[in-house]
Amino acid sequence: MAWALLLVALHRAVVVGGDDLPTSVLDGVCDGHDDGCTGNGSFSTAAAEAAGALWRDGHVLLRGAVPGVAEVAKEVHRVHDDIVATCMTCSDSNDLSNRDCVGCERTRATPSHFPKSFQKAKNLHRHSRAIRDFVMSPSVAGLAASLLNTPAVRLYQDTSFFKQPGDVESAWHQDQVACPLLGDKVVTLWIPLADVEPEQGTLVFAQGSHGKGGDSRTASEPTLSLRGLALSRRVTAMRYLGDNDLARHFKLSRPAAFRLGDASAHLGWTYHRAGPNQGETPRPALAVTFFADGSKVHPSFLHKGGTSESIRGIEFLGQDGQKVVAQTITDDLSTWLPWLFSGQLQPGKPLRPATAPLYQSLK
Repeated sequence: MAWALLLVALHRAVVVGGDDLPTSVLDGVCDGHDDGCTGNGSFSTAAAEAAGALWRDGHVLLRGAVPGVAEVAKEVHRVHDDIVATCMTCSDSNDLSNRDCVGCERTRATPSHFPKSFQKAKNLHRHSRAIRDFVMSPSVAGLAASLLNTPAVRLYQDTSFFKQPGDVESAWHQDQVACPLLGDKVVTLWIPLADVEPEQGTLVFAQGSHGKGGDSRTASEPTLSLRGLALSRRVTAMRYLGDNDLARHFKLSRPAAFRLGDASAHLGWTYHRAGPNQGETPRPALAVTFFADGSKVHPSFLHKGGTSESIRGIEFLGQDGQKVVAQTITDDLSTWLPWLFSGQLQPGKPLRPATAPLYQSLK
């Protein structure tokens, strides 16, 4: 059966609308320069402060921003476990003909593969109406729209990240390297599913690394940010970065403690990592990524022809039997591949897949 038919059967395209978020949604806003939070009596004031901090620093910590986490946490655990169980039966996570196995490489990760930093599952909303309702609620999607200062956002993906005691730190990275979108209106809300302490592996950010200031360095030092590079160079330019590499150019935030209902937001080009889990209990979190409605697919995302020294990425056969290369890495493959195969992902055109739910603010 075609990808499009399979996906339409799984989740109908919906338009979720809502009023502006209530005043109680943002109890406080923490920017990257403060350890504390300041309460706000006005949602408009809190929202403006949150958006300002996000675009200034590339990230913002929001206290009490997401109600209802406790109610959905059990469902996230259930769907996460189901996806992991399916992935464990897959022999090839890059077999594009088996939709259940695409993108399973980090879900199946064990210390025998490489030091494990987390276990993840992708797009839980495609398997659960309760999770879809949660991520498309005013408290989550509406918050994303407010932070991006746009009246409408689309859900790009959601990902559960479960970090067990003993799991190592994750590598510094920029999420948008794996995303086919052009521009910078992409935001991820990182929502812990339990109270977590810094030693359990909460996020660390390189403040300001989302901006153009991270695009170029001296001739003797490689470019840090991949934002300003042509797609053909992003894949080959990726390299391991340590804290010292980032700290020479950016202030690194301190990992924070989270209580249920707190959230962290970061932009797609912000460098970040999660610390190791040195605690005694798991650290479950759900990361939900949105993009501004109308955002376009990068015009160079697809290259006709096979891979070469100058063209790197994911190679597959097009409908005409000719080789095509998606100039990106595999991290988000299971998210955008259905849109590509169904003809809804076209380079240079707005990305509006029927199966990427839309949230619109009603004013």
